[in-house]
Amino acid sequence: MGELNETSTYAWTVDSDKRIRISKSTLDTYSNWCAQQMWLGKVLPHADVEEKDYLTIGSNVHDRTEHFYNNGWDNTDVIDEAIADAKKGNYKSAREKLRGLFPDAEGDYADREQQYQDWLLDNDILRLKHCKDHTDFLPVGNELDLDAIIEVDVDGTTYEVHLRGIIDRIFKDAEGGVALMELKTGKWHNANTPKMKMEMAYYAYVLEQSGAADDLGDVTHYGWRYPKADHWDYMEMKKATLTAMKKRLHKLVRAYVEHDFPTTKDEFKCGYCDYIDFCPKGTPFENPVEFANGAEPIWKEGRKDEFPPHQIVKLLDLRGAWMK
Repeated sequence: MGELNETSTYAWTVDSDKRIRISKSTLDTYSNWCAQQMWLGKVLPHADVEEKDYLTIGSNVHDRTEHFYNNGWDNTDVIDEAIADAKKGNYKSAREKLRGLFPDAEGDYADREQQYQDWLLDNDILRLKHCKDHTDFLPVGNELDLDAIIEVDVDGTTYEVHLRGIIDRIFKDAEGGVALMELKTGKWHNANTPKMKMEMAYYAYVLEQSGAADDLGDVTHYGWRYPKADHWDYMEMKKATLTAMKKRLHKLVRAYVEHDFPTTKDEFKCGYCDYIDFCPKGTPFENPVEFANGAEPIWKEGRKDEFPPHQIVKLLDLRGAWMK
């Protein structure tokens, strides 16, 4: 990961000596939210902002779930005993065994985090009686961190692209392949949408291109677990979804080559954008990115007079916050 990150960048331009770097998040923001926001998020300095509680909760639950499965591999006898209990209908004993492998929640949001962790534990209890042994129950990939280098042709020129991906969990399936499972600690989103399915198709593609699929197997299914919503989804991966995702990936690479990151036409999205003051859609500057990075402002013709002094001070203060 570290070495490849040194040779790639999200802020790629045609005169760069590095590779284009793409992640599930940048592809999703470009394709489903706002292309300009994706670009600004990579070229503007990042201000120190207060950590959102839902992000902290999500990170903590993800970390402890990862530890749970690692503990399972370190204590396979406990998993096998829990499976035996479940097959006898003794779910209380099975739960106690698995519960001992799951780290307790702690910190400012311990109560909520423990609720999510208990749901995940109960969800896994349901799987036990369907497993032959620990090799059926435990994931073959746990927070698997992957990199892949692909080549993309744009109008006859080949560009190297660095794909990044971290897959929450990978399980064996009954068909000799694997299933990808994502943990979502936020509100439930309908999984049967192009956006959700293409996120998983992206992971499947990175798994394939990284070479990891050679050992693990091809992706046949994927799913999501939503402890907050008491809901989970599981579905077959279609080749059409993978093909559509590749087209979006190619479109993003072309956007980098042509430096074409249009602003969204949806004003609702603009209201949730951290970069709106430096967006070409409404900025008074000819050089918003350079200004955000510390350069003197170059005002668009006639725009400076439209901004009262207090608004100019606000922009300068905002830049100062970003530059810290």
